[in-house]
Amino acid sequence: YRIKIFGGDYGVWADYLTRFPVFAGLRLIGQKKAAIYWKGQSNMTVAGFYIERPGAGPVIELSGKRKVVGGALTLVDGVIKVQGGLALDNTAGRNLYLRQIAVSGADGIVLSKGQEAIQPQGAWTQVVEYAYAGGQSENVVNGTAQTERTQLVEVQAGEEIDPDAVESRHVWGEDFPSFEDSDVANAADFGAVPDDTLDDTSAIEKAFSSHDKVFLPKGVYIVTRTLTIPKDKHLFGAAQHLTVIRASEQWNPPAGTPVVTTADDLSSASSLSFLQIEAGAEQRHTPLVWLAGRGSTVRDIMVDLSYHDSRGRKSGQGSAARRL
Repeated sequence: YRIKIFGGDYGVWADYLTRFPVFAGLRLIGQKKAAIYWKGQSNMTVAGFYIERPGAGPVIELSGKRKVVGGALTLVDGVIKVQGGLALDNTAGRNLYLRQIAVSGADGIVLSKGQEAIQPQGAWTQVVEYAYAGGQSENVVNGTAQTERTQLVEVQAGEEIDPDAVESRHVWGEDFPSFEDSDVANAADFGAVPDDTLDDTSAIEKAFSSHDKVFLPKGVYIVTRTLTIPKDKHLFGAAQHLTVIRASEQWNPPAGTPVVTTADDLSSASSLSFLQIEAGAEQRHTPLVWLAGRGSTVRDIMVDLSYHDSRGRKSGQGSAARRL
């Protein structure tokens, strides 16, 4: 997050051993060979970026020297400025997805294997959406599965975009809730006791009744009914491996009942972060049902579908954990 690289041959160089890199708020300026060189076998995602090169492109080069299945590059919400040449060179034929990319100064926007180069639409070109499947894996277009190379393009004349505005949409603000904030409530001060077998639901709800931010310190917290985050309020722990909200083994609700949910309000800007939610593998519960609006945030959450007894022991088959 918030990475700035000036000069050098490459800004980001990633080979086939690179594992699922994700960048947000990335600025690459003045690289000699390419801002991004990608030949990974997983997928790389870059969101909220700015690339500027004083000379001709390409500024992004995808390599096909190693045969892989997948290895896609996804670029979302960014700005590319070059002085001639090609902006994105995908003659290697890698899977490529672009969305909301503003390009200036390029003679060609993107060239993928077996396709014609996408031409600029004026001083600035807005890539509304671009998808290329290189034929290395199956792709589905309008419900039809195929393995042939496929290119979908939507471009239009665009305008210059403020790089700061682009970055701000994809990086965490400095005002994100923290346990160090003066207005935060520690759930332990309201009766929540970690690592015992007693119900902590009421204590957490009590903390929300007088505070907008509620912090759960390290430990396991038992809930016996759905815990609802009120509108515009925030619940967070110490880390996803340290703070746990666990559905009680005595709680037997109808199938699909959420362990944690939010107020059903599209205008709500609530957040949930830095903790783990444990629900039974028998699918008695849905770990998280999110009903807050576009301004809300789910950050660094682990969902554990293993069943735990009152002593915290895992059991049951088909257990799984997922990070959000």
